Amino acid sequence: MPGNGRSGDRDADAKEAENLLSPRAGQGLLEVRSTLHGNRIARVIFCIAQGRMVLLHGFVKKTKKIPNEDLTLARRRMKEIEQ
Repeated sequence: MPGNGRSGDRDADAKEAENLLSPRAGQGLLEVRSTLHGNRIARVIFCIAQGRMVLLHGFVKKTKKIPNEDLTLARRRMKEIEQ
């Protein structure tokens, strides 16, 4: 609520949500980001199909960029559910 002194909390919550959920995978794919124990980074790639969230692929990242084979697998699975 405006004026309750919590706008900073809302800003932090919005930034955290932006870090967790990203459309950066592209082509209708979204990703949820998570930091795991040991400073490892995990991603789950999903899409929205018929009003439902469909998890397509999950992996632990080893590089900054999402590997092409992981995106290819997620795209192939998305095409399968769209048929």
